[in-house]
Amino acid sequence: MKPAKEKPEWKKYEEDIFNLLKIQYPDSVILENHKIKGKYSKRKRQLDVLVEGFVAGRKFRQVVECKHFNKKIDVKIVESILGFLDDVNADRAIIITNKGYTKSAYLRAHNDPRFIELQICSLKELNENQGLYALSYRGKNGLIIKAPMGWINDNSVLNEVNTCTLYPRMYDVSEAINKDFIMVNIFDKKFNEIKNLETFQKKRNKIAKKASKIQIEEIDTVKRNDAKVTLDKIVGENRIQFSGYIEFENFITTIDLIFPSEEESNRLPVIEQLLFETKQYETIFESDVDAAIFNMLQHLDSIEQEEEKKGFLNYMKEMLLETEKELPGSIKVIEKYYDDYPELREIK
Repeated sequence: MKPAKEKPEWKKYEEDIFNLLKIQYPDSVILENHKIKGKYSKRKRQLDVLVEGFVAGRKFRQVVECKHFNKKIDVKIVESILGFLDDVNADRAIIITNKGYTKSAYLRAHNDPRFIELQICSLKELNENQGLYALSYRGKNGLIIKAPMGWINDNSVLNEVNTCTLYPRMYDVSEAINKDFIMVNIFDKKFNEIKNLETFQKKRNKIAKKASKIQIEEIDTVKRNDAKVTLDKIVGENRIQFSGYIEFENFITTIDLIFPSEEESNRLPVIEQLLFETKQYETIFESDVDAAIFNMLQHLDSIEQEEEKKGFLNYMKEMLLETEKELPGSIKVIEKYYDDYPELREIK
């Protein structure tokens, strides 16, 4: 009996990507080596992986091309896939490649009105960064955010205007800020004296117009049964911003997607997916201060050097005492952490 032939590397690569996408997108139809009759060519076209599902009630078709090459993807391959997209009536495509791509290939893909993303992607990176959920919160109000395909959830850039950021996985965060960048925030209705979404949206737009010369237009968008959703298109010099709003019972979430103006047609599906799929949950925290203390203690636990631990504790003390001056009584929640962190008793 002849031994079974070992599968070629490209076949293993394609199968591993297919299996991973099936796990990460359980609500979508994932097909491997699928054939679709081209609407222009009138012949069967083969797709490495086809992802089909519904986003905001709209059918969505995505082609995933798996390129296991010994050289970088070049502009000719991008050109062929752009034509292929039209023929199979797909909404977008992602090229997953083990060797990267040339500058001309990148420029050709990202200066086309159709949606195509080039990714330098090992299976390990795909497993760690693609399709993951992020938990974003302020006080008791929390969000479950799923990154659209090709995007990364990143909670490393957090401040008063961000509880979560997202950006295309081809960038790091410093590059994305000047290219494609999404900021998510949470506004508690009680603490921010918010009456309803309409008044909040108008107030926010009024502040934005004062800050710079922009044009704002509310556009029709997705509908939800559990929350009210609105979407603004904000046009500035060389940049466009989609500002989405989700009104839940106790808070309003803003999702701001900022991108170069030539990529408008590519970015509307991204923010609409987030507006439709982002879910709310209630955290264990009593307040924003409680959540901040918890996060700082998580960081404290990760510090190995004793001197560095002492330095961070001093930083915590200074920050919390400043917070107490602005919001008297706010750091009383620290008492519940005394048993596990007796050194916090010094902060009063």
